[in-house]
Amino acid sequence: MNKENSPTTRIAVFLIITFSILIAVTIYLVKTGEASSNMGMALLIMWSPGIAAIVTCLIFQRNLRGLGWKLGKIKYIALSYFFPLFATLIAYSIIWITGLAKFQMVEQYQFGTSTCGTIGIKNPPFAIALPVMLTWGLILRMIFALGEEIGWRGFLIPQLIKIFSMKKAAIISGIVWFSFHLPGLIFLDYYSGSRLKSTVFFGIMIISASVIMFWIRVKSGSLWTAAVFHASHNMAIQGIFNAFTQKNGNSDFFTGEFGLSIAVVYTIAAIWFWKRFDQLEKP
Repeated sequence: MNKENSPTTRIAVFLIITFSILIAVTIYLVKTGEASSNMGMALLIMWSPGIAAIVTCLIFQRNLRGLGWKLGKIKYIALSYFFPLFATLIAYSIIWITGLAKFQMVEQYQFGTSTCGTIGIKNPPFAIALPVMLTWGLILRMIFALGEEIGWRGFLIPQLIKIFSMKKAAIISGIVWFSFHLPGLIFLDYYSGSRLKSTVFFGIMIISASVIMFWIRVKSGSLWTAAVFHASHNMAIQGIFNAFTQKNGNSDFFTGEFGLSIAVVYTIAAIWFWKRFDQLEKP
């Protein structure tokens, strides 16, 4: 393979396109002050790795093969769906039991109202809102998550594996993914509590998640596992468990994707997967 078509060159082109879009959108949002309200720009940010991956593939190979489009075994899709839900349940249960934040029962018509509203269900009872959140809520979040995962787990991981060992590739992919979120953490309102605390805990969480998602992606051969995992993670925290948590003065330190609890649970899980990297075979 010539240098012009090497994995290193492909990665460089992919990253240049991704971060060019990211930086341009971030500058726009900083100038307009629309960070929280502009869903179109948020979608563009999350799809910038996917756009970059598609463009890079078309430049170098004239097709989109090799991104992991096959669904793979259902057990890995199921693992990707249930793992974030279970991990978040553990993290929030510890928070509630220890009193670091209080559990609150959401009133009947307050939970899942927005998600149910997208399919015409108004004022949903909890018995309807929860299953809608766990299904349709996941699909809605996959619209955003898939854009990132086509880039990170679809394109970047297979290219990194051609250059580095499995473990190095997993860590590098996590660092790149974390770096992608830094403009939002530093310049936009993508944080909770203090920016420093949010950046540190989010960094630990996202690199740990990268190790887990790397293992599942390589084991399954499917980028859909990453898209499901990513969407399920966002759904569990933003759509479900945050709603049942009453915040107090210190709760931001422990709750959410910028809190300590999820970072710790994901780190422990990442260590478990890390010890099983010898089960992985390079494609």
